[in-house]
Amino acid sequence: MDQTKQKKKVILIGFLLGFLFFTIMNKGEKKKPLIGNSIIINSTNNKYHIHHWIIFLVLLIVLLIGLAWKLCKYTNLNAFILGICLGSILQGLTYNDAFDIRL
Repeated sequence: MDQTKQKKKVILIGFLLGFLFFTIMNKGEKKKPLIGNSIIINSTNNKYHIHHWIIFLVLLIVLLIGLAWKLCKYTNLNAFILGICLGSILQGLTYNDAFDIRL
């Protein structure tokens, strides 16, 4: 199989797994996830909720910089992680409160 086609399939599998995982684990807006807790950062006057899609966006940016600067190779594992990031980001953006960070 052509390397490009194989990587596209790996990205798609990662995307579907990332999207489905967070769809199943997150029971809905303003509800506690099935596994783990939300990440809340407390400052002097405010609390901030770091949504999972923000975490995966940072991971995606780091991965893309690493690939662009040739700090890492574009392997099937990196393609899979890329897909997971994209699926997780898209799933997180489906919530109405996706951009509500300050609590």
